[in-house]
Amino acid sequence: MKLPTNSLHVLAMAAVGFIGCGPQSSVPVAATPATNAAVTTLPKVEGPLVPATTNVAAEVPVAAPKPPGKPAADDSAPTRPKADREPTKPGDPEKITFDDLILGMQADMVYRPFMLTDRAKELEGKRVRLTGEMYGSVTGSEKLKEFIILRNKECKYGAGGQADHVADVKMKEGQTTKFIGGTIRVEGTIRIRPLNGSDGNTKHIYVLEDALMK
Repeated sequence: MKLPTNSLHVLAMAAVGFIGCGPQSSVPVAATPATNAAVTTLPKVEGPLVPATTNVAAEVPVAAPKPPGKPAADDSAPTRPKADREPTKPGDPEKITFDDLILGMQADMVYRPFMLTDRAKELEGKRVRLTGEMYGSVTGSEKLKEFIILRNKECKYGAGGQADHVADVKMKEGQTTKFIGGTIRVEGTIRIRPLNGSDGNTKHIYVLEDALMK
């Protein structure tokens, strides 16, 4: 018995499973002969005919999650100041790091008040103890009344620097310090007082007043 061409298409689709709803088979369906083709008798199947399905999601390999990338160079262990682990007692200044002060500024940027975080705002006027490294331009100085503290030794001050990664330290009246390499801890009253350079970009945002070396 000869079947019309459209009947052969229906049989071909039933053989590879229902196509159109859900994932499709990746195996292409062969073109149906034009006419007068012999029809292959399908074996009898007991029970209701269930369209063949393929669990594509189960067969597709899932890529393993990528390991977290390396931290930025200025946050790597060799450049990060040592943590302040000295015990505190009631009445001591609040221990902070530059992580409390960072605003997400890029290098050579002008500070705007809307950039200030809630954390930075709440520190204004508080007595704090900040950990960082002394800016190297003062190397050799013995009686410093003012200096710049950096988030870490890779930070720049001025051109190419990030204004929220540094702070200006003004020593308490009658107090001075000398240049100290490596990690330093400075106690002072923190103020938000941005200073712009001759190029118009902000050099620093924070000032530590009445500072003492700790």
